[in-house]
Amino acid sequence: MKTKYLYAAFLFFLILSFFGCKKQNEIIEITDIKSPEIIKTHKWYYFSQSGFSQVDNIKSIPRVLEKPWTESVRISKALTFNDTAYFAVNRKGLLICQNDEIIFNQDENLFSDNTMGTFLVYNELPILHVYKNSLFNNTKTQNNSVLIQYNPETDLFYPLLQKKDLSLENTEEVVSASFIDNSFVFSTKNSSFNSSEFKYYSLPLEEEGYLNLSATDFPALEFSASDFRQTLEPKIFSKAPNRITKLLKVIPENFAFMLHLQTEGGSVTEYLQQKSTNIDPQEAYAYLGDTYTAALFPDGTFYFAGALEKKHILKNGEPISMRLPKLPKGYKYTSFGISGTKLYCGFEEYNFYKTGISGFLEVNLEETLYK
Repeated sequence: MKTKYLYAAFLFFLILSFFGCKKQNEIIEITDIKSPEIIKTHKWYYFSQSGFSQVDNIKSIPRVLEKPWTESVRISKALTFNDTAYFAVNRKGLLICQNDEIIFNQDENLFSDNTMGTFLVYNELPILHVYKNSLFNNTKTQNNSVLIQYNPETDLFYPLLQKKDLSLENTEEVVSASFIDNSFVFSTKNSSFNSSEFKYYSLPLEEEGYLNLSATDFPALEFSASDFRQTLEPKIFSKAPNRITKLLKVIPENFAFMLHLQTEGGSVTEYLQQKSTNIDPQEAYAYLGDTYTAALFPDGTFYFAGALEKKHILKNGEPISMRLPKLPKGYKYTSFGISGTKLYCGFEEYNFYKTGISGFLEVNLEETLYK
């Protein structure tokens, strides 16, 4: 009888052992499942001697010699139109970002000895204003261009306006340029005889919007300094378009900033919010498009409202914000542009009036804003 009980106990132990091993094997199979791959949301690029290169993180960018910002390779301005982001790169040329494609068109003869000034849109084509900064640049070249046009169809740059067209002396430089109210408004600086003289002009455009350079005499109307400053004086931020003030409504009124607002047609208007004249305003950039409004501040705070092209409206059109990757101390974000679902924005290392490392960041808005 005892043997019978022992046999039953032994049989019960075998059954438990069988099911225990099977359960253990199932647990091992579950732990072998691989984790999903992490999606990369952004890419870093820096400007090199040959063009630009990608790098894993900003701290891996090779060191460069600091130069005055007028002489260093850096993104000076950005414009977005026809769903393409254009970046004027000082001393180099034009960086063109269209969806996932990045093209860097350079012209050493036109840009290597010149400073990039204003970035304009003229007859739906990008226009680069160039000049020499007499304080840091005394090179003598045969290039006397003032405005240089880029043609996307031919991928070529060609001078649109030269010094001789404006009857300027060799020592004169067009240091600022804008298209305002059907006129080409510009200022010149003459640095001859160890002194500097400034003059201010307005050149009327023809009915078709072209520069009137057919007159034998100098066709520009000279401004006074006060009239010129009034023409370009920033507007009060409270007077900005409603979509912009709504986008940035969370910013306190005592926070000083200068906003460069670009519309889809390429025009740029500056708006200033400053309660105290003792505070230097931060320089920020904004874009007012058909389907969305966006703004970027130097610390990487990015504001967005609306919808990207062929995408749904986010948060019923209410403003949303995100923080771009934090930059090391002494760096800042600059201008930006959006093409498709990609955000491109410049960054640079700065030290007072000098610039060191510079480049741009590509952000996948599909993975950041829409997920």
